[in-house]
Amino acid sequence: MTMKSASVQHRSSVLGALIVLGLGTSASAQSVQSSLPIVVNGKAHATKAVVIGGQTYVPLSVLKELGIASAVSGGTLSVGITGGATQTRALEGCLKQELFNGNWRVTVQSAAFAPARTGFNTGWTVDVKYANASAQPNKLFVNSLEGGDPIILVLKDGSQLTRNGSSSGGTEQFAPASSRTLSYFFSRPNLQEDNPPVKMLVLFREKPKVGQYTVADPNMRFDLTCKK
Repeated sequence: MTMKSASVQHRSSVLGALIVLGLGTSASAQSVQSSLPIVVNGKAHATKAVVIGGQTYVPLSVLKELGIASAVSGGTLSVGITGGATQTRALEGCLKQELFNGNWRVTVQSAAFAPARTGFNTGWTVDVKYANASAQPNKLFVNSLEGGDPIILVLKDGSQLTRNGSSSGGTEQFAPASSRTLSYFFSRPNLQEDNPPVKMLVLFREKPKVGQYTVADPNMRFDLTCKK
C-alpha cells in the first residue's frame, strides 16, 4: 500500500464512528436514503455524505481536513475545540504563534509569494519551524506527520494546495528540544499574488511512533491572516 492510499484509508476510517455516534439508536430504524459526493474547498473528497431521515451526515474526516477538532470520549462525540484555553492554543493559532500538541512545537514563521521562474510556476513559500518536544529523538515525517500530504495550504478563494517540495529536515532525526525550520513550496499554474494563503493545516498521525500527544486532536490549524 502506498503512503497516499494509506492516508486516504486512515481519513476514511472515521466514517463508521460518525454513523454510530452521530445517528445513535435511530440508525437502526432508518436506512440510508442516498449518498452524496463531497467537495472540500474545491477538491473531491474520498468519502461520501449520507442522507438518513432527511438529515445529511458528513464524515468526521471532512472536519479534520478543515482543521475542526473532534474527539470521542465515554460514548460522546465532541466537535470543535474541547478542553480549556491551553488546548485551544495547541490546535489553533496565528502566524508566528507557537502551537504545542505534546510531541511537537510548531510555528509558521512566514508566507511569501514566489514569482514564476525557469522551471517553476508562481507559488507561495512558507517557512515552518518545528521543535521536538518529546523526551526522545524523533523524526517529523517518519514518526509523527500523517502519510500522504500532511501539509495543506488554503488560499483566499478556498482552493487547496499541497507541497511541491520542501527543504531537507523532515526525515532527519531531531534531538530532544532541538528545532529546525523547513521551507515548503506550494504552486500551480496561474497563481496570483492577490489570492494569498489564509490558512495552513498540519495533519499528524492518530498515534505517533515516538512520544505521545497531550491533546485530544494533535492536528494544527494556522490562521495566516492574523499575527501574534
